[in-house]
Amino acid sequence: MPRVIEPVFPEYSVSITDFGAVADGQTLNTDAFARAIADVSEQGGGHVIIPRGIWMTGPIVLEGHIDLHAETGALVIFSKDKDLYPLIESYWEGRKTVRCLSPLTGTASPCWSMHRTGSTRCRWNTPWREK
Repeated sequence: MPRVIEPVFPEYSVSITDFGAVADGQTLNTDAFARAIADVSEQGGGHVIIPRGIWMTGPIVLEGHIDLHAETGALVIFSKDKDLYPLIESYWEGRKTVRCLSPLTGTASPCWSMHRTGSTRCRWNTPWREK
């Protein structure tokens, strides 16, 4: 089996707050996440920082050479609004299917990652998981 090579990301970094994200646990920050990711992608890659706070968002789609870094005390809460998770074509066990867009996904670009420090959490309170 080939050795897995740890990705290296450019030093460029931005915070989601630079793009208007609000850490109140109620404001939908999907556009701020998307704009921060697009900005870093346009620079050739780097780090998108999620600072300490409670961040409500819809789906996050990572692009190539992006490291999504959640700092200590950051809590990402995915919205329960089903309209934010459109149906997309996908494959499941080798078969073409249709499913909802995942809360966190990435493009087919070469590499992307999400990592955290300390007691960071993501709450997967998506609509299809509730009873």
